[in-house]
Amino acid sequence: TSPASVPEALDATLAEVTRVRDDGVTQEELDDAITYLTGSFPLGLSSTGDIAGTLEGMQVQDLGIDYLDERNRRIAAVTLDQVNRVARERLTPDAMTILVAGPPVDGFEPDVVMNGQELQARELSLEPTL
Repeated sequence: TSPASVPEALDATLAEVTRVRDDGVTQEELDDAITYLTGSFPLGLSSTGDIAGTLEGMQVQDLGIDYLDERNRRIAAVTLDQVNRVARERLTPDAMTILVAGPPVDGFEPDVVMNGQELQARELSLEPTL
């Protein structure tokens, strides 16, 4: 996203989160997500480094020894009702914390209110803290 389109991108993102919360996702959207998540996963295991990283993540997140065998089955078992129930319960656009990284943008000033939310600009140091 170009810096000049940040406000528009934020509006579109918040509108989509609100739509999913209020209207839910469609069966087609869920099917597409399941197909993507289950189909793309093996592509992330194409090198020994990828495999090692996945195994490390499994251990750190305590996913269990059967994670690789069960992952796609568990994802495919998710129902439309489950997704939409969680969306209604958990998606709260008015309570989201939004982080925008990049150069300053004209028209995007500190303490801007967008979609009813106050946005505060802060400069962050990217210097190592160690």
